[in-house]
Amino acid sequence: MVAGLRVFELAGSKTPGELALILEHSTLITGDLVRSHVGGKLNLLPADKLTDAAAARGSLARLVREQPRLDCVLVGDGWPLFTDGLAQLRALSEP
Repeated sequence: MVAGLRVFELAGSKTPGELALILEHSTLITGDLVRSHVGGKLNLLPADKLTDAAAARGSLARLVREQPRLDCVLVGDGWPLFTDGLAQLRALSEP
């Protein structure tokens, strides 16, 4: 256990068992599922690379429900997001 660190498993991505890390209740670090190819806006891995789009969105919805606050999102591919992380993730979790 590491103080200030939470780990979430994300389903539906191209990699089974993909993890997202939350630091100090405010910063999310993601792998392939969540990305940002346009500054200030998050997007999902392209649909043709998802193994299960509904499961991917469901994982993000669970993360949003369980996390009261997220400001920053540091993505594995693209630009970091420094504000409104929770709102952006909520929008991604909707069909």
